[in-house]
Amino acid sequence: MADSPKEAEATQALFCYVADIIGLSKIKEWDNYISGKLTYEDFIDKYSTYMQNGIGKYVQTTVSLTQIKSFLKRDKSWFLSSLLIAKKIILNIQEINSKFSKIKAPLWSELFYAHGDRDVMNNISQLFKTCNDNYRKQKGTTYFGDLNKWCPADIYFASEDAKIKIKDLLKDTNLTFAQLNEFTTKFIQSGDLLPLSLKKTTSDVKLLKINFTENKSDVELNTLKIANVGGSNVTKKYEERRGVSYNKSTGKLIYTNETGQRDIYIHFKSQVSTGFIQIRHIAYTSKSGLKPHKETKIDIKYTGAEARGGSIASFPILCSIIKTVDNGFGSKLLSLFNNSFKIFEVNTAEYIKKTGLKLYNGNPDQKSKFQKDVGNLSALYLMNPISKELNNYFGSSSKNKKEDILRAVFAYISSKTPLSSKFVVAK
Repeated sequence: MADSPKEAEATQALFCYVADIIGLSKIKEWDNYISGKLTYEDFIDKYSTYMQNGIGKYVQTTVSLTQIKSFLKRDKSWFLSSLLIAKKIILNIQEINSKFSKIKAPLWSELFYAHGDRDVMNNISQLFKTCNDNYRKQKGTTYFGDLNKWCPADIYFASEDAKIKIKDLLKDTNLTFAQLNEFTTKFIQSGDLLPLSLKKTTSDVKLLKINFTENKSDVELNTLKIANVGGSNVTKKYEERRGVSYNKSTGKLIYTNETGQRDIYIHFKSQVSTGFIQIRHIAYTSKSGLKPHKETKIDIKYTGAEARGGSIASFPILCSIIKTVDNGFGSKLLSLFNNSFKIFEVNTAEYIKKTGLKLYNGNPDQKSKFQKDVGNLSALYLMNPISKELNNYFGSSSKNKKEDILRAVFAYISSKTPLSSKFVVAK
């Protein structure tokens, strides 16, 4: 749930705690709320005391119970998702490790449910930083761009012993990812620590163990192949953005017959899944305002899934992954991106000075026109050359390293690298 509201993640931690308290024998009562026979308000009436007793003590989060209730009242889909996932966990927790089955019994299992807390998540974040810094000192570059590529856990189940040992480990300033992963594995095996990554769902829930076996045993990763490179539809060929031009003297975009695409899609298939990797330059955000935006989103999306399979927001990181397989292509792509972004930046600045500023400060229709224009400047000067290069490489029938690159990118985005931690996905 990396992109989910913090209230959604806190809700999930709280609902897992409530499920722990009532135990396996009563969890099927939640079917009445899942089916809609009973309402969210009925749930709050019945379990409000449990929730009040748990929040801040056993459920350690920076989100208040009032915030959670207000959030769920606004968006009942998160209420349903949290019910489904908490129920699935208590029913099938033994599939992860039989030692976690203690949560099936009524009353508290002595596991804390952590979300954004100091003792578990903040300290684990510090351990990650130490490992990443030590890797950089040894190799000259960091291995992970952010914590989520090592472990994308949104909440942790953690015992008091795990919390103490995590704190003790902070003293090791020479900690490596291998040592941290060994530590995490030990406490998962003892039933004291469970990193849980959450994906919003409104249907059947699956619990997937990630990195519990070596990557050579990962069927999806090892059977991954490119199905097509092009548009959002798997059968569509790549077509660069056309029918739009930029008049530098007037600072206006001229629209004739706008066709083509801003994004490029690398469609994949494996023995167990299909989907695509979408590459999109975020040319404008409300936070970036008038400043040209460099962020590029690279998302994994599965066919029929309600949530993404992971993402990164940096084209240079994408290139660094590619370079581990094909240094020449990765270096060429990074150089092309940097040079193309400079051209986009110069032209966008000129556009803003001549016509864009007035549109940006105008009415909603004018603001919408500004966003469309900046998106097309991105398409013309940045994404057209980048997408063309990606299409030529990944769409080629020659025996290059495209499948190996696909697997390397997929592994990094989905947190399945050799240095990533064990974690469980509930989706």
